[in-house]
Amino acid sequence: MIDNVITAIDRVAAEHPTRVAYDYEGTQYTYAQLKEG
Repeated sequence: MIDNVITAIDRVAAEHPTRVAYDYEGTQYTYAQLKEG
């Protein structure tokens, strides 16, 4: 299950790196930033 989530994050980060993954207290983080770790 975790492997599926990581694979999905990697795929979205490659295809849409600027897409917002989540917002934390008004700061938005993209999938590319999420992949960076």
